[in-house]
Amino acid sequence: MLATIVAGTPNQHAAAAAHLARQAEWRHVHLGGTRYIVVPSGRSDKVYWLDLSNERCSCLWNQRTQTLCSHLLAAFQAERVATRPASRYATLVGACEATGCDNDREAGELFCERHALCDAF
Repeated sequence: MLATIVAGTPNQHAAAAAHLARQAEWRHVHLGGTRYIVVPSGRSDKVYWLDLSNERCSCLWNQRTQTLCSHLLAAFQAERVATRPASRYATLVGACEATGCDNDREAGELFCERHALCDAF
């Protein structure tokens, strides 16, 4: 999969960046044991169904050429970021205990620098 990501053209990477900017509009669907990502088009009211495990997209480019399209490139980039392991520091010290905060704790503390209470005297 990583080789596919590197193979994208500059135009595909630019279009993929536009798709990633709209990632909140993506939908994840499971049908018949296959996981799909439904991505809206950047230029029309169409949506495209992506099957990452088979590197297929319902867009005309992918259907005609059987090669990487900007939709797949964006999805692969999003998957790579989502599955990136936590930093070693975060693994050692954990996340801040404040509700809704995912910053790293200060060493020996329960909270991050922003939420840690300090002695003023």
